[in-house]
Amino acid sequence: MLRRATTTGSSMLVVTALAVGITACSADPGDDGRGGGNAAESALAQPGRHSGLPEPCGAPAEERLRQLLPDADARTLRGEPHMTYDTGRRYGCDWVSSTGDASRTLTVDFLRVISYDPEVSDNDLAARDFAQRAESAGIDLDDGDIGSDRDAPRDGEGTDGTPPNSEDAGREGEDAAGNDPSPQGAEDELRPEGAYAPRALPGIGTAAYVDDRLADDGGRRDVSLVFHSANVIVAIDYSEALAGGQDEPDSEALQERVRALASQLAERFDN
Repeated sequence: MLRRATTTGSSMLVVTALAVGITACSADPGDDGRGGGNAAESALAQPGRHSGLPEPCGAPAEERLRQLLPDADARTLRGEPHMTYDTGRRYGCDWVSSTGDASRTLTVDFLRVISYDPEVSDNDLAARDFAQRAESAGIDLDDGDIGSDRDAPRDGEGTDGTPPNSEDAGREGEDAAGNDPSPQGAEDELRPEGAYAPRALPGIGTAAYVDDRLADDGGRRDVSLVFHSANVIVAIDYSEALAGGQDEPDSEALQERVRALASQLAERFDN
């Protein structure tokens, strides 16, 4: 009797071990025990790199503000923040300075892009938004001339840089409202050509471009520089209106000031 019981017990142990082995082999290798597989989770788009935004009025360095707003007092340099209900999603600041010789305005706007499509990442959606903005400004980010290293003045390079030999610089494109291009020559006369024509810019954030337009009366120039760093889009708008009797605002000077600010802001997001 004892011998027979021992045999039966051994058989039961063998059957149990086989059942456990079969169960282990048939389990989903991607199951992490939390009710979902790793493979399914990895297929979902990852969240963007940036989970918040800096305070915009304090983001520009004082040195950069003084370059853009010469003779501005301390109160003006503090700026006026935009009204917003979600400072982690969109936040901006305005600076307005007026002196005897010129009036200048600066706007910095931060937008953190969030994708609600599980198959599209925040970073990818921000890249699409940025590309649409460039297209609306008439700037081809993929053009071999516009935005190439030889077309864009490098940091610290002013008029000493060799101007590009591109007939396509400043080409027409859709405006911000998505309208058809204006007739040839009607709008391009108000945009600079050569090294400072509207173009893509290397070396700032993930991607960047600059637009430059002169008002009809020639007394005001508007420079816009937009870049994105991963899932955050930064738009800088700068205007200078000179008092009557002066020459028109200079593209080179204004673009270099805006570019210096953009480089400084991009470093905040890259660090």
